[in-house]
Amino acid sequence: MDASQSSLAKKTTTEGNIELNEELIKICLKAVEKYVAAIKEGKFHLSMLEDREAKVCQYCNFRAICRIQEAGCRISNI
Repeated sequence: MDASQSSLAKKTTTEGNIELNEELIKICLKAVEKYVAAIKEGKFHLSMLEDREAKVCQYCNFRAICRIQEAGCRISNI
């Protein structure tokens, strides 16, 4: 591969990366828009995990302000 081919390959790869990044940004923005719309509708699940107290809550730094108890969920080790 000569210098011009190498330069073209780098340009193509860079352009491809830019396009992929732009597509990823679009996908992420759509996901964020969906989450924001759901939150506005009052759909803000604390956690969808089974046994979340053991998997997540006991490690969370926001236990003191969390509304999980208001939702009727039991948290151990607070």
